[in-house]
Amino acid sequence: MADIVLKTNNLTKKYKSHLAVNNANIEVKQGDIYGLIGKNGAGKTTLLRMISGLTIPTSGEIELFGETSTYGLNKSRMRTGCIIETPSFFSLFVCI
Repeated sequence: MADIVLKTNNLTKKYKSHLAVNNANIEVKQGDIYGLIGKNGAGKTTLLRMISGLTIPTSGEIELFGETSTYGLNKSRMRTGCIIETPSFFSLFVCI
């Protein structure tokens, strides 16, 4: 059985009265390839920002490499990489 790398439990993010992510439950096992598909405004970027620590969830829990504490999550995030939105250097490769 593969280890669970990422697990979210009822992860929610609200901006004032706007609900950006509502009770997201995800489980990604080691070796899995996982994609987020949805329309603009569906909450994909907000979800990735919460997982990467760029945005604080309103409620719910994130487990990354078995860690759930603030210290453990920050330590585990050093093992990950994430590019959210379009990388600023992308146009350099297109122009060449």
